[in-house]
Amino acid sequence: MCQFRLITLLLWTIFSPQLLAQLNFDLALGCLDEWVINGKKYQTSDILASKKHNKKNINWCVDQERVDNINEIYIRVANGDIDAKRELADAHSNGRAIPRNEKIEIGLWLDIAESYPGEKEYLLASKVYMCDYVFMLRQKGADNANGDECFYWAEAAAKLGHKFSMNMLANHYLLGVGTMKNYKESFYWFNEAALGGDTSSMYSLIFSYIRGEGVPINYSEAYSWALVFDYHAKQYTRDIYKESYNQIIEGLEGVLNSNDKMKAQERSIKISQLIEK
Repeated sequence: MCQFRLITLLLWTIFSPQLLAQLNFDLALGCLDEWVINGKKYQTSDILASKKHNKKNINWCVDQERVDNINEIYIRVANGDIDAKRELADAHSNGRAIPRNEKIEIGLWLDIAESYPGEKEYLLASKVYMCDYVFMLRQKGADNANGDECFYWAEAAAKLGHKFSMNMLANHYLLGVGTMKNYKESFYWFNEAALGGDTSSMYSLIFSYIRGEGVPINYSEAYSWALVFDYHAKQYTRDIYKESYNQIIEGLEGVLNSNDKMKAQERSIKISQLIEK
């Protein structure tokens, strides 16, 4: 009898109206199994295949409103609408009704930048963000990561004053990606970005001074930039670097005397004042 009640309860749990409503939630939204965008047919499997590395998107729902929206974007793109090209690039980035496709996405940014030089700073910066993945691919041993093209965009955007691009350009020179290694250029761009408030570049300058990359070894200056980084970085950034930062501080304090540390602290205050202007 007890077992029968347990089975009945289980069946009710599975087939209760409330749970069935939840299970049919996708149907209520009008999720499509097949749809047409810009004359090409797509299926749910196409979207899932392009999102297979992201488990959160496994139940991605494509409804008619989203399909209509992207078809409208294609019409606007055909009419030369720059905002529509950005929206289409974003759609390919996120895989909304059309599969994720970095090649098409980057191609759209290239086309925008070449066609609309009046918005070059914004567009170049966007391209540099797209190229950030090159370093991740290189770290994974991919030989086909196009560093040459990304170096071009990083350099162009850095010269327009975009801080993230300055940091990327410095890393291009530091690692020799898309260009020859050049520690002096790397140090220059890390310094420019750091003075502009880029905390990643502040952290990189610590190592530039410790290793003597592009600048003479100077532990006092490295300590100054460590203090500057700790002052300007947001909490989540400090948390990321916490372990290595503590090791750096411990090591530098071990080689600097009290007078050197005092001078470094004074120097860090002056640097911070420059950054905050």
